[in-house]
Amino acid sequence: MTLQPGMRLAHYQSIEKLGEGGMGVVWKARDTTLGREVAVKLLPDASARDPERLARLEDEARAIAALNHPGIVNAVRARGSRRPARSRHGARAGTHPGPTPSRPEASGPTN
Repeated sequence: MTLQPGMRLAHYQSIEKLGEGGMGVVWKARDTTLGREVAVKLLPDASARDPERLARLEDEARAIAALNHPGIVNAVRARGSRRPARSRHGARAGTHPGPTPSRPEASGPTN
């Protein structure tokens, strides 16, 4: 499944793709249950079946959850579906306003 703006994944509605790297794709999304913006990192389908990649994603989420700084997102969830037909794995984090590597012109606090 390729996520597109406006699509829903559980109770998250995708807004825009923020970036893509070795671990997966990060999307800005709206948590429709809590009414807040979040960042959703999704593993590629092939990586979602790799226990080592899943462990790395969980380690990353735990590391982020241990930090508390206004310039760093807060991890809110790391999980994957155990159902083979819905095998989507990812981590969710709160977002902060401000520039991103793809949008350095964005305004907002950066420290």
